[in-house]
Amino acid sequence: MNKRPTGLTIFAVINFIFAALVLISLFTMLTSPEFQKTSGLVVSAYTVLSPLLTGILLIISGVGFILQSYRAGYICGILFCILSLGNILAFNVISGFEGFALHIPSMVYPTLLLLMLTLKYKQAFKRSHETT
Repeated sequence: MNKRPTGLTIFAVINFIFAALVLISLFTMLTSPEFQKTSGLVVSAYTVLSPLLTGILLIISGVGFILQSYRAGYICGILFCILSLGNILAFNVISGFEGFALHIPSMVYPTLLLLMLTLKYKQAFKRSHETT
């Protein structure tokens, strides 16, 4: 097995932290009517499935980064980035881009990860994929 780049290890740890935060938030949203009322969130298929899928993709890609797995790391990492950026864009389209500047910080990690996966770490995943 090739030596894993340090950046992939760092991204894996960040993915696990974000996955925990997403899943804790989802659990809180589902179990606390007071949280739903104060946040103004309405429980729907989208508000449950989107963070659930995001959390799952974060965990799978984090494990994939550690194992340098092409499917789990690279593909799921790309899917997470697309889903996250798509959710932010969809939310802003629905709200008429009101308060868009507040969502810019949440776009940083998926954008950075997408760039790093496609520009820097793609070869590391290809090498490990070819050796298996």
